[in-house]
Amino acid sequence: MSVVFEGWGGGVRRVFARGAEMRGEVRMGEGVEELWRKRGRSRLLRGTGVLLVGGVVASWLGERDWGSGVSWVKRRENLERFFGELVPYPVQESGHWGEVWRWLEGLLFWEGLDAVWRTLHLGTAAILLAGVVALVGVFLGARSLATGEPRGVRMGGGLWRGVGASLVRGLAMVGRSMPEFILAFVLLQVFGPTVWALMFALAIHNGGILVRLGAEVMDNLEEGGERVMLAEGGSRVAAFLGGMLPTGFNRLVLFLLYRWETSIREATVLGMLGVGSLGFLISEARVRLFYDEMLLWVLLGAGLVFLGDLGSDWVRGRRRARGGPGV
Repeated sequence: MSVVFEGWGGGVRRVFARGAEMRGEVRMGEGVEELWRKRGRSRLLRGTGVLLVGGVVASWLGERDWGSGVSWVKRRENLERFFGELVPYPVQESGHWGEVWRWLEGLLFWEGLDAVWRTLHLGTAAILLAGVVALVGVFLGARSLATGEPRGVRMGGGLWRGVGASLVRGLAMVGRSMPEFILAFVLLQVFGPTVWALMFALAIHNGGILVRLGAEVMDNLEEGGERVMLAEGGSRVAAFLGGMLPTGFNRLVLFLLYRWETSIREATVLGMLGVGSLGFLISEARVRLFYDEMLLWVLLGAGLVFLGDLGSDWVRGRRRARGGPGV
């Protein structure tokens, strides 16, 4: 499904970016009615609109199939009980909020801070591995280099390079279309309950996304120094490293930092599969119905993602201050 919708969405984006072709030649002095008759039309966009409207109507009509059968009165009671159990347990027992500090100290210093540290390491290591994979994948998968005339310079060898680029893009599509949770579950059967399974799952998924985004950046760059390098006998590798990569570097860093934030968040969730991180503590607290502890671990995960967001903003600000384009 992910592959189908990705291809579908790519087609819609191309129509929006390039527009639909006019249905006739436009002549000077034509009236509005004639121009309207010759306007460009896209069956893809029309079909997409019909399916979207039909999907909304079908979802609305089929809403009863998604219900739980729980009355609104019972839902309100469940919600009130849930919010009541979010209060730290010592406070529930004594009624004094001064007890919360001892409760926090016991949880954070024995489990919480170590889980935060592991989650940060897991997300960072995964995105660094994904970045290395993406750097190679972008070079091999960029359409502007995988032809017999890269950047308009005739060099030959376009057939096998085109096949290789299609293979790389296909593998990237498979990687990003598989959710990290499913990938991690499969890899846990291979590696056992170890952090490597989670790291590889995050790296595969994010690597596929970075290859797609990075290849689009390379293909949309205006021709510059890399064309001169190729015309003077330079290789595709030299043109990529010496011309295209420096030009699109800031955009690639932007994408890498964005996926780093996402990787940290997903590292929290993947811990629910049984590997020690914040997600493991969240899952354990949920099973034991300790909702006060579960809320604490969720807030710690959100705080970690927020710090990652601040860090990426700082890096982008430094790049912008140095005059880098595209950040």
